[in-house]
Amino acid sequence: MAAEIDTLDIEQLLQEHQETQKRIHELGVRPLSPALKALMWTLRIYVILMIIAVVVNVTQSV
Repeated sequence: MAAEIDTLDIEQLLQEHQETQKRIHELGVRPLSPALKALMWTLRIYVILMIIAVVVNVTQSV
């Protein structure tokens, strides 16, 4: 009896997941605004600079 309930729950969850994936696929990808693209590139550059700063600090402390 419990196995049947678990199977039904899993099947229901799987069906909901498939429906959600279908809706996401139908919506597609929205293009990013120029301001958001600039922000993303700024954050990427910041992360790279911070990685370089950490590497320099570690090598100088050794």
